[in-house]
Amino acid sequence: MGFTRLPPLTVLDLIGTDAAKILNNLCSAAILNLVSGEGVEAFVTDVRGRTLGHVCVFVFGDRLRLIGAAGQAEQIASHVDRYTIREDVRCQDRSGEWLGVLVDAETLCQVATVVDPEPLVSAAEHVKLVWRPLAPTPAWPNPSGSEMAEQVLAYRVPWTASTPLLLAGPAEAVREWAPAGSAVDWSDDPVVFHRERVTNRFPWYGIDLDDRNLPQEADRDALAISFTKGCYLGQETVARLDALGQVQKKLVRWQIEAAPQPPVGTELRADDRIVGRLTTINAGESPGTWEALGFARRSHFDAGAEATWEVEGVPAARAVVLPGPLRLG
Repeated sequence: MGFTRLPPLTVLDLIGTDAAKILNNLCSAAILNLVSGEGVEAFVTDVRGRTLGHVCVFVFGDRLRLIGAAGQAEQIASHVDRYTIREDVRCQDRSGEWLGVLVDAETLCQVATVVDPEPLVSAAEHVKLVWRPLAPTPAWPNPSGSEMAEQVLAYRVPWTASTPLLLAGPAEAVREWAPAGSAVDWSDDPVVFHRERVTNRFPWYGIDLDDRNLPQEADRDALAISFTKGCYLGQETVARLDALGQVQKKLVRWQIEAAPQPPVGTELRADDRIVGRLTTINAGESPGTWEALGFARRSHFDAGAEATWEVEGVPAARAVVLPGPLRLG
């Protein structure tokens, strides 16, 4: 598959002896259970249980590293600062300095060896996220061996099914590991990434989710929400919703049969009611079809549920809910 360049990312480090404690109090995942080298998907929540951020959290010896869609660092850092009194934690935003590329395991083996022998990719249906340092292979002339190149790490992320590994670090160093125009296939088009994440039904914060959403509406409960970790900000809302089982909308994959591309924000209707809204739309496998990520009401949670895209009150296309993600992360 080669390398796929990502759109800009949020990369926020929480540094200090109390970093894990503070973040554990502000997010849906069980951070305190993790050791250095491990990671977990998490929602950062406010007092109402709304989603202030959606990130992958990776544990280092002296810090936590939060990686996710661009534009989240300032809001999360402000949130952490607000709930820090005397604890030892500070935020370092590295988003503007860093570049990320996705790579499949086969390509990674061509350019680097993982220093830690524990596998980055597992055949298990669901494993914890991890990060590992890299070393160049003898056959690969890059990187130069500079100190900066050593800052590029491999992270296992749940964003896509076909390219589950993220190489991220200072932009110049990442380009040494994954040079455009090299013998390895390279895609510089972020559309490729968004198409693959939609197929894997992974939401991108700021596009599919924002601070108006509850965590369960992303339908990532098994991967990003711990219902046993104890109290955290917004936990009461999340726990109540789980107990009642009454989430009113959630993200699903839609297939739309239409010649023109539906615009983002397109509403889908059934029985004279709005039952869906599209947030990310990509070209489908067949001409004239589109695959989208979007919200569905409870009546349309299940695969095979149908709705209609109407233009000026006239049916323009049929929309069908597709099966869930190809893998669990």
